This record gives sequence, structure tokens and C-alpha cells, in this order.
Amino acid sequence: MPIRILFLPLRDISYALRCMGIGELVAFSLCSNRTKNLVKPLHKKRGNIFAEVRESGISLDIRLWTYQGYQSLVLLLNSSSSLVKLEQGNKCWRKQGFTQSDWVAHFMNIFDKYEIQKLQINNASLCHLDTVKQIIPKCQIILIREQCSAELTKTAFLKLAPIAKKVQINNNPFDSENDISELLTLNLKSCAFYLSNSCQYVFFLFLSKIFIVLKLTKEMDREEILRGIKYQTVKHDCLLKRKDGKEMLLWIGTVSVHFEFRG
Repeated sequence: MPIRILFLPLRDISYALRCMGIGELVAFSLCSNRTKNLVKPLHKKRGNIFAEVRESGISLDIRLWTYQGYQSLVLLLNSSSSLVKLEQGNKCWRKQGFTQSDWVAHFMNIFDKYEIQKLQINNASLCHLDTVKQIIPKCQIILIREQCSAELTKTAFLKLAPIAKKVQINNNPFDSENDISELLTLNLKSCAFYLSNSCQYVFFLFLSKIFIVLKLTKEMDREEILRGIKYQTVKHDCLLKRKDGKEMLLWIGTVSVHFEFRG
């Protein structure tokens, strides 16, 4: 005779939940507020949630350390809102009245997350960006992949950078009509532009400190970089002064150059 799991002692319920895989846990959490609250403390701080935007839509990748080991569950958000599809197998979950925002909020709630770990933008439709901004409150890192067009890169940055702490761009969105100053937002801690295809360097902006780092893919000659430049040596750094009194501190490593702007 079947036994209703919620009628079991709490210790037995906890044991049963520890025996579940990630998919079973999420499905169980959708049954009621009580089941959601039972799942939440079980895997607190044990996993991360990743999001990806692609041509076909928006997906969530929940990665979790369970009592059975490391597990991953990929879910495809559906435009019908109340339904999500599991990427593996022909299965889906439906929750009456749920919107896409509700799905994201539910997953973040049961795994005790206040932000998405990483939001990856592939060669997606521009229309998906507004949806992402509506359903994802915050994320740690935004990664804009190299296959994105210049228009998609710029639009994704301007729309989504306000919800992120860091942004990494794997292509060059700049041209004669697109100045880098357009892509700077004050709330970012750092922004990295990977321009290795054309310039052989990585361009980091640490915006809170007005600090730039160029990371090259090969070693460089310090004397060659400083040739023809007037500077003062300050410890191991080079101090450059402009006529208006503003200063820039330059540090040259084996495969990187650090710029710190002062005054």
C-alpha cells in the first residue's frame, strides 16, 4: 500500500529527499508551498544556476551537489510561460498560473540564490533580450559570445549590463561610429573585451578604480613599449604626466600592461 510521503516523520522525509536526484527534487518542490519549503534547506548554498540565451529561446542550467554527487538539470523556458521543458528526454513540467519570471524565481528560491551565476548570450534573437531583463533580476557575470553580431553585442550590453556585476565580451563591437564610452555603466565592477582575433589582447576595465589591464597572448618587450615615452620611475612603475596635471601609472609585466588613471 502506498504511503503518502508528507505523512512520514520529518526525519524520514529528509532521508527520502536526500535520496532524490535533482529532477525529482525540483518536481517535488512544485507540488505545494510545504514541499518547496522542505526542499529549500536541504541543498542550501550547494549549487548554482546558469542561464543561456540562444536562437531557440532561454534555458536554465541548474548545477547542484546532491547527496548522490554532482548533477545538472537543463530546462527550456517556453513562451507559453506555464510550461518548462527538460532538455534531456521528452518531458516537461507545467505549473498553472506560472509565468517565466515565476519559474526563475522558484528555482532561485529553492536553491537559496539571489542571482544567476552566469548569463551567456549566444547568437540569439534581439527579442529575447527584453524577456531576459524581465525574468532575471541579477547575475554575477554576463558572457557575450564571439558569434554574436555587433548589433546584438551592443544591444545585449546596454540592456543587460545593469543587472550584472561583471561583463565579458568575446568579440569587438567597436567601429568608427561606436565609441567604447557608450558601453560603460557605473554599476559594473569590471568589463572584459576579448579581442584576440584582431588585436591579440584582452581588454579589462575595472570601472570602480578607473583601471585598465591589457593581457596579451604572447610576451612583449618592455623597452619596445616605452620607446619614445617620457616617464618617471616610481618603485617598479612608470609615472606619466600630462600637461593638465593628470597622471597615469603604468606597470608592465611579461604578458600584461596595467594602466591606473589618477587625478
